[in-house]
Amino acid sequence: MFDTHAHLHFSDYNSDREEVISRSREKGIECLINVGINLEDSKEALKLAQRHNFIYAAVGVHPHYATENTLDKFRELAKHKKTIAIGEVGLDYFKNPIAKEVQQETFRKFIRLAKDNCLPLIIHSRSDIDNGNAYLDAVEILQDEKSSKGVFHCFGGNKEIADRVLNQGFFISFTANLTFPNAHKTREVAAFVPLEKILLETDCPFLAPQQKRGKRNEPSYVRYVAEALSEIKSVSFEQVVKITTENAKTLFKVEPTCTPGV
Repeated sequence: MFDTHAHLHFSDYNSDREEVISRSREKGIECLINVGINLEDSKEALKLAQRHNFIYAAVGVHPHYATENTLDKFRELAKHKKTIAIGEVGLDYFKNPIAKEVQQETFRKFIRLAKDNCLPLIIHSRSDIDNGNAYLDAVEILQDEKSSKGVFHCFGGNKEIADRVLNQGFFISFTANLTFPNAHKTREVAAFVPLEKILLETDCPFLAPQQKRGKRNEPSYVRYVAEALSEIKSVSFEQVVKITTENAKTLFKVEPTCTPGV
């Protein structure tokens, strides 16, 4: 399995980080992307990736930090051999005090950084009924910037938006919110998206699966996402794992030598 979005460098894991990492290997996590949310956080994400050869890093500025004027410093991080994506970046219109125009300009800068370094994007989008559709704005910006390589992580849009994301060339990633009892719309979207365009993620420490509700999420729980997709798609668990892992390796250009136990 490939957990394409985790935050193992967060303080939530300070007491048992190495145990969590070991457990993820024991439970079949082949590769993992540790994702940054601002400059200092991205440095920490990269440091952790350097200590474990099956962990890689994504560096970027979450839209909650869109006012950071640090793009030049990210250019160096983007060139590191363990950096395999730019993210998480994007647009968040939900209770975010930063103006949409500022978020959008920052997003464009990181799209260009990704293109300059031939790296895929990990995109965060969250809409607000009263403040606009972040997904549609993100797709329009990507079209304008001629960007077509990356993934919309923790997807929360409808089928129409998913179709536009797919037509732009992007993958769609689902978290354990697929397991929530009220996640009918998300499961409908998962049924609509071809398995060949789906990635798995935990977004840990957030969004623990229903089976672990109230607990801290961790990479080993990505299994519950695969199980949910297996049920939704009426295919075997093994097929879900095989295809989504291949999808992730293709998108992020992870070497096939990244194997469990190494």
